[in-house]
Amino acid sequence: VLELGDGPVGIFRLLKVRRILRLLRFVQILKVMKVSRFLGGFRAAQSQIQVGMCPLAVPLLCATLVLMLAAHVLGSIWFAVGDTEKGWVRAENLHTAVLGRQVSRSLEWALSKLPSSSLRIS
Repeated sequence: VLELGDGPVGIFRLLKVRRILRLLRFVQILKVMKVSRFLGGFRAAQSQIQVGMCPLAVPLLCATLVLMLAAHVLGSIWFAVGDTEKGWVRAENLHTAVLGRQVSRSLEWALSKLPSSSLRIS
């Protein structure tokens, strides 16, 4: 709480603080309006993208996700099968490798063993 202190000087100080607070409130309102305009433009662009691309984008996205999931599961199974005493995981020292290397090599091995694959691993 501000005290009035020295009479008129305290009142002027109080009025100055009040003006600064009003100015800060005005700046906050301007920022909110600016963000609101930006989000409005973003929503309009998003709705146009959805209207124009929706019939095509959703099935492609679903197919891509299903293929990625199938490749991940296949690579994981192939790693588990090859992680034996004399398996390909131990032969390539993948059991001590970092996870990224294990995943990429497992996926490469699994995809190379598919019948229609032209990828050959030596």
